[in-house]
Amino acid sequence: MSLIFIIADFISVFLAFLLAYFMRIHSGLFSHSPVSFSLYLNLTLLTTVLTLVVFLNAHHYQYRRGFFSPHEFFSLAQSYLLVFVIVMAITFL
Repeated sequence: MSLIFIIADFISVFLAFLLAYFMRIHSGLFSHSPVSFSLYLNLTLLTTVLTLVVFLNAHHYQYRRGFFSPHEFFSLAQSYLLVFVIVMAITFL
Protein backbone atom coordinates (compact mmCIF):
# COMPACT_ATOMS: atom_id res chain seq x y z
CA MET A 1 0.00 0.00 0.00
CA SER A 2 2.81 2.45 0.79
CA LEU A 3 4.23 1.97 -2.72
CA ILE A 4 1.00 3.41 -4.10
CA PHE A 5 1.38 6.44 -1.82
CA ILE A 6 5.01 6.92 -2.86
CA ILE A 7 4.11 6.80 -6.54
CA ALA A 8 1.16 9.16 -5.96
CA ASP A 9 3.38 11.63 -4.09
CA PHE A 10 6.02 11.47 -6.82
CA ILE A 11 3.46 12.21 -9.52
CA SER A 12 1.77 14.94 -7.45
CA VAL A 13 4.94 16.85 -6.63
CA PHE A 14 6.27 16.49 -10.18
CA LEU A 15 3.03 17.70 -11.77
CA ALA A 16 2.73 20.56 -9.29
CA PHE A 17 6.16 21.86 -10.32
CA LEU A 18 5.38 21.49 -14.02
CA LEU A 19 2.07 23.31 -13.56
CA ALA A 20 3.87 26.09 -11.68
CA TYR A 21 6.38 26.41 -14.51
CA PHE A 22 3.74 26.68 -17.21
CA MET A 23 1.65 29.10 -15.14
CA ARG A 24 4.71 31.26 -14.55
CA ILE A 25 6.04 31.26 -18.09
CA HIS A 26 3.05 30.81 -20.38
CA SER A 27 0.01 32.20 -18.55
CA GLY A 28 0.98 35.86 -18.75
CA LEU A 29 -0.13 36.37 -15.15
CA PHE A 30 3.39 36.87 -13.82
CA SER A 31 6.38 38.82 -14.98
CA HIS A 32 9.33 36.49 -15.21
CA SER A 33 12.92 36.20 -16.17
CA PRO A 34 13.66 33.57 -18.79
CA VAL A 35 14.27 30.17 -17.23
CA SER A 36 15.21 27.23 -19.39
CA PHE A 37 12.89 24.27 -19.16
CA SER A 38 15.79 21.83 -18.75
CA LEU A 39 17.07 23.69 -15.68
CA TYR A 40 13.59 23.78 -14.19
CA LEU A 41 13.10 20.09 -14.96
CA ASN A 42 16.34 19.23 -13.16
CA LEU A 43 15.23 21.20 -10.11
CA THR A 44 11.82 19.53 -10.29
CA LEU A 45 13.36 16.06 -10.29
CA LEU A 46 15.68 16.99 -7.42
CA THR A 47 12.82 18.36 -5.35
CA THR A 48 10.58 15.41 -6.09
CA VAL A 49 13.18 12.83 -5.08
CA LEU A 50 14.20 14.87 -2.04
CA THR A 51 10.56 15.07 -0.94
CA LEU A 52 10.22 11.30 -1.13
CA VAL A 53 13.46 10.76 0.82
CA VAL A 54 12.39 13.17 3.57
CA PHE A 55 8.92 11.61 3.75
CA LEU A 56 10.40 8.11 3.98
CA ASN A 57 12.78 9.18 6.77
CA ALA A 58 9.90 10.87 8.63
CA HIS A 59 7.87 7.63 8.38
CA HIS A 60 4.97 9.26 6.57
CA TYR A 61 4.33 6.11 4.57
CA GLN A 62 3.65 3.88 7.57
CA TYR A 63 0.05 2.90 8.06
CA ARG A 64 -1.54 4.52 11.10
CA ARG A 65 -4.98 3.75 12.40
CA GLY A 66 -7.40 6.55 12.96
CA PHE A 67 -8.06 9.85 11.36
CA PHE A 68 -5.78 12.66 10.32
CA SER A 69 -4.39 14.24 13.50
CA PRO A 70 -2.82 17.64 14.26
CA HIS A 71 0.43 15.82 15.04
CA GLU A 72 0.47 14.35 11.54
CA PHE A 73 -0.29 17.75 10.02
CA PHE A 74 2.65 19.39 11.82
CA SER A 75 4.91 16.49 10.89
CA LEU A 76 4.01 16.97 7.21
CA ALA A 77 4.58 20.72 7.53
CA GLN A 78 8.02 20.11 9.08
CA SER A 79 8.91 17.71 6.27
CA TYR A 80 7.91 20.19 3.57
CA LEU A 81 9.82 22.96 5.36
CA LEU A 82 12.91 20.75 5.50
CA VAL A 83 12.65 20.04 1.76
CA PHE A 84 12.22 23.76 1.10
CA VAL A 85 15.30 24.69 3.16
CA ILE A 86 17.45 21.99 1.53
CA VAL A 87 16.40 23.02 -1.99
CA MET A 88 17.04 26.69 -1.17
CA ALA A 89 20.49 25.80 0.17
CA ILE A 90 21.33 23.78 -2.93
CA THR A 91 20.18 26.50 -5.31
CA PHE A 92 22.27 29.15 -3.55
CA LEU A 93 25.47 27.12 -3.80
